[in-house]
Amino acid sequence: MVFTKHLSVKTKGNTEILDITDKVQAAITESGLQAGIAVAL
Repeated sequence: MVFTKHLSVKTKGNTEILDITDKVQAAITESGLQAGIAVAL
């Protein structure tokens, strides 16, 4: 099974670091998957 979710975030520039852990966790929970790999680019 493949689950795809697109998340968008806005930054103030190339050096800004954002914590997207909660957004990624919500997407994984939404997928219903219990095992696998999550890839964020």
